[in-house]
Amino acid sequence: MTLTSGMLLLLIPYAAVLILAIFELSGALSNRAIRTPSCSAWFWMFAIVVSYGIQLLLMRYAATHATPLKPWRLSMPVPALHIVVWHGKLVSAAFLVAGGAQSYALLALYRSRVSRTIVAAGFAILVVMSVLAPALASFDSYLYAWASVAGTRAWLAAPVPLSGDFHVIDLWFGKPGAFLAYGPLWFVIVHWSALCLPHSWGRSSRYAYSALF
Repeated sequence: MTLTSGMLLLLIPYAAVLILAIFELSGALSNRAIRTPSCSAWFWMFAIVVSYGIQLLLMRYAATHATPLKPWRLSMPVPALHIVVWHGKLVSAAFLVAGGAQSYALLALYRSRVSRTIVAAGFAILVVMSVLAPALASFDSYLYAWASVAGTRAWLAAPVPLSGDFHVIDLWFGKPGAFLAYGPLWFVIVHWSALCLPHSWGRSSRYAYSALF
């Protein structure tokens, strides 16, 4: 088994953007149009949704196959990506392939006769998938979730051990009060934005909602 950095999953989108920006600014892509078959817009939207679903499953695998895998990581409401995962290179490669297919489908969708109905439906599905994601790409979502509950109280209070589901924040950083790296204004924004969530959603859905930030 190969050990590698799970951060590769996070670096892939940034690297892809930089590479595309370089090609675009240099004019390398101006005379090399990428061909796309003339399928329906619904087909391409379906491909986007499926490729995103594959990426979420890959994130779930990476988040639950960290090494060392401590028991408290599996008890998290929503597992978060760790720095080192098993089969990290294969997972990163699969994530990159899914991202490439997703980008190609987006290009084809842009060229097709897409209606507002298709765009709205696809957007709604992707948002729901994000909110109900089986894993998080960043542990920051837990900090946002705590900020949505505490507001400025988290910033003003002295660092003390957290209880309940929020105790994983202390376990993740190895000490209490690490969430104070975020400013009080950001805490207020997240706090007020989370007030619109139904109480029936539960704590796990609130973590995933916070990931949208």
